[in-house]
Amino acid sequence: MFTSNFSSTLGAPFNGQPTEPWWKNPCQGLVQLRHARSDKSSLRTQFALLAISLEENVLKNLKILYHNNVDLKVNNSCPRTKAVLRLLNNHHYTVNQANYMFYQAITKLGEFVNTMKNVKIETPAKFDREKRWDIFSDIEINLRNVLCSYELNAGHRRKPSKKIPAKKIEKMLSGKCLPKKMDLTMLQVYDLDVIKKLLNFIKRGKKILRRKRRARVKGKGRGKENGKKRHLHDSKKKHHKTNINGL
Repeated sequence: MFTSNFSSTLGAPFNGQPTEPWWKNPCQGLVQLRHARSDKSSLRTQFALLAISLEENVLKNLKILYHNNVDLKVNNSCPRTKAVLRLLNNHHYTVNQANYMFYQAITKLGEFVNTMKNVKIETPAKFDREKRWDIFSDIEINLRNVLCSYELNAGHRRKPSKKIPAKKIEKMLSGKCLPKKMDLTMLQVYDLDVIKKLLNFIKRGKKILRRKRRARVKGKGRGKENGKKRHLHDSKKKHHKTNINGL
């Protein structure tokens, strides 16, 4: 089972029971991560580790766990990650707002993964429940490290002054859309579908944020350039008036 060395080292818990779910207080007990550099490079590293874990290990291990490939459609809007991505991409939301919304979405997806891990499995067939539990526990470790790094990075966790659709995001990513219990066939389809959605959300969400940041930088650059042009124009006008008065 894969858990990156970086993740397992930073995610070492302290002695004592956590008082809140990890997605609500991700840094709780992660002493080593708290003392790590709380900068953007650390956050990028944690996101990279999460993506690698999901793409190269989790999906592969789930396919090994479920021996037969099942062709069964599931509720494609559970969770509604595409709808949240459309919100992030909306030009009405600033970079700061989109960053905060992305953080809120990852938090809610952490809770969703935990709900998936604990779903009631009803099957008479032999099934390695412990292995599945370990796979989802590894996802939680990596998600928790991402959320903690995000929280420690003041630039990302700063709450925007303008309102964001937090309630809407919470509803879109709620685990209430999941069946209360699943048979082995349904479990396989949901497991693979949810992990693919999580991976896609992280990749596309980060691309949207990068695009918004580049647009903001370009906008600031144009603003400075226009400011210089106005200053030069005003200086020329002033110089012209001085010459006229001097004649």
